[in-house]
Amino acid sequence: MLFGAAPAQAMPLPLRSLAPELLACALTALAGLMLACILLRRSLASAECAHTLALQLATEREARWMADQALAEQDELLCSLVCRDEAPLGVAAPGRATPDPRLVRRLVSLRTELSQLHDSLAGDSPEAGQRLGDALRKLDGVLQVVAAARGGRAPPPPAPRERMEAAA
Repeated sequence: MLFGAAPAQAMPLPLRSLAPELLACALTALAGLMLACILLRRSLASAECAHTLALQLATEREARWMADQALAEQDELLCSLVCRDEAPLGVAAPGRATPDPRLVRRLVSLRTELSQLHDSLAGDSPEAGQRLGDALRKLDGVLQVVAAARGGRAPPPPAPRERMEAAA
């Protein structure tokens, strides 16, 4: 009978004696309290979200720091490798007792090629043969220095051309 009743009867008896301004004030205060509760709830949710994002940021910063450290170590290693490759023959780079095995392989390969060239040019051009012989002797000296740096293990000398052809 609430909607079908007259406006004076729709209001409960204790509230009929109150002034309408007082009732409006109470409803406004109630609405303000509800709004404050909603805003507090949103504030707490925002604070929780900010805390979660701060933790995520800290985790990402730590991961970036670790990646930067790894990159710095790799850069240092690369720098030491480049500096070692630029060091003169027979001089070991700091922290490295033996020459790079690639250097030994390259020197032996160069010796083999020069030896084959010497064998092929010795009869045709004595001057070129003599110059190649001098280069081979210098290269043998370099190989001895490298062998001494490696701890006395010299690479085996390349086989003469005749032995290589006989083996093939």
